[in-house]
Amino acid sequence: MGMSPRIAFIARACAGIFLVLVAAGVSTGLRGQQARDEVKIGMMNNLFEEQDEKKIRVQIDPFAGLVRRQTGTQGDFVVVQGREKMIEDLKANRIQMGVMHGLDYAWIRDRLVDTKPLLIAVADTNTLKAVIVVPKDSSAQSLDDLKEQTLALNAYPPYHVRFWLNHVCGGNYAGFFKVATQRDVEAAMEEVADKSAAATAVSNGALEFYKRQKPVRFQRFFRVLMESPDFPAPVMIYRTGQVRQELVQRFRTSMLSAHQTPEGRDTLQLWRLKRFLDVPANFDQLAEETAKRFPPPQEAPQAVP
Repeated sequence: MGMSPRIAFIARACAGIFLVLVAAGVSTGLRGQQARDEVKIGMMNNLFEEQDEKKIRVQIDPFAGLVRRQTGTQGDFVVVQGREKMIEDLKANRIQMGVMHGLDYAWIRDRLVDTKPLLIAVADTNTLKAVIVVPKDSSAQSLDDLKEQTLALNAYPPYHVRFWLNHVCGGNYAGFFKVATQRDVEAAMEEVADKSAAATAVSNGALEFYKRQKPVRFQRFFRVLMESPDFPAPVMIYRTGQVRQELVQRFRTSMLSAHQTPEGRDTLQLWRLKRFLDVPANFDQLAEETAKRFPPPQEAPQAVP
């Protein structure tokens, strides 16, 4: 089985599955509720492979329509262009919930004192790592030994993998390596096994999946050169003073049990996620440590309307 479904679409997975299960959570008991139960949910634009907002809306609108049909509310999903806009919109109460990568949460949490994480979304592991893999008999002992060598990489590496590569390379990793784009993670791994590439960079979840599928091949042909520390998983947050606790609890209950329902299982399978989990006790501590260790990358200035 190829590995691209689990990795190449992980960003879209986080966005799509949250939308479907938010719809399910709202629909469990909101019919006839007052307008105060209506919430706007901001989806960080970097959750999507597409960056054209019109194309992103094509993915979002069917799910938003599902919410409206099932609940009779005007619940709305909006695309938020970057961290600064997410902060601004939450503080101004233009949105009451937000969905984002764990890294982005780490970088903005100190500026949003009235928000809390509600749930995390997981594919394979509760935390994320980036891992650089080389041939087992490679002479490389450090990242510098791979400079200007070929890095086999799937077409859309996960957000945390791209961030960490840029961090350890001291800039755009495409200027450090000779990047050879592959159709998926498995193809990138095979390029390393065949020594057509000096290395690949993958998520820890992708690597564990490969090991489970091909344990003997991994043992024979690969070794891990280096790996990142843990990064927080994708997260949904909410404003504590703007969303009723009963509604928050309904969202939480529905999402946690989504993998137990036919619709939830089908949707999770479609978006290559396993389930939603309660926020781990150390989640904010991990986010704080991440923010201290890794400065956020600069965002492009937002266009003036």
